[in-house]
Amino acid sequence: MQQVQFPEGLSPEIKDFIGCYLRPHAEGWPLPREVGLITMVNKPSSHPNILELYDWFERPSSYIMAMERPYPCQDLFTYCQEQGGVLNEDKARNVTQELLGALQHCHDHGVVHRDVKPENILIQIETQGIKLIDFGFGVTLYEIVCGNLPFTIFSSRRMQQVQFPEGLSPEIKDFIGCYLRPHAEGWPLPREVGLITMVNKPSSHPNILELYDWFDRPSSYIMAMERPYPCQDLFTYCQEQGGVLIEDKARNVTRQLLGALQHCHDHGVVHRDVKPENILIQIETQGIKLIDFGCGDPLMDTPYT
Repeated sequence: MQQVQFPEGLSPEIKDFIGCYLRPHAEGWPLPREVGLITMVNKPSSHPNILELYDWFERPSSYIMAMERPYPCQDLFTYCQEQGGVLNEDKARNVTQELLGALQHCHDHGVVHRDVKPENILIQIETQGIKLIDFGFGVTLYEIVCGNLPFTIFSSRRMQQVQFPEGLSPEIKDFIGCYLRPHAEGWPLPREVGLITMVNKPSSHPNILELYDWFDRPSSYIMAMERPYPCQDLFTYCQEQGGVLIEDKARNVTRQLLGALQHCHDHGVVHRDVKPENILIQIETQGIKLIDFGCGDPLMDTPYT
């Protein structure tokens, strides 16, 4: 790609334009997040239920990805609508099995998709195989067998009120219920979940990332968190500002951070890992969010070890 020869007579402008698409990516150049994540799940080997990335190309203000194109296929939402709004249990079981395999492959390669929904799943019409694209799981299964969402407000009370239509087998109801069921009182909480719950109740703080809910997995757990946008961690933001912040911005960050830490202490929590990488700054408002309580502890009068 570095040795492409152009015939005589082409203008410098068109040579430069073509070169933008043919130039290889230099080692160490930053990748767009989506490109990086798809690359992670496709190496060292791809997965049959994840859309494969063949290559990508930079443009002045965007990028283009050359992706696998299964044919004929539809997104799962459209396919369900054409099947009368829902899938029968056999088809739903097949979709679920393949989706779980794709998500496990993502997790094994250090990636969380974070936007699993019928619109982001392609189904191949002839083979019924699926492809996860466009880098809630029980919610997806409920939607494809029932034709609607189980709830529109994300709360434990609503999750306890999920109703199933007639005709579904007890097995699929139990399977969906495992993903939608809220956590029983008295169950042991992971330390991080417990600490964030402590600082968010009875009221949250505007400078601490809010926990909406969490879900158990056999060997891990998933937390559904507030997602401010657009934002960056403070370390990256400082680097893009030339390595430092001006005093006014630093004063604003410090004031908010002190308020967040005081709120933690008032609720019996010590963060223990305050650093720029664990502070999100919202680009437009300059508001901050303290994140990552994984190293935290309950507030104690005795020395910490």
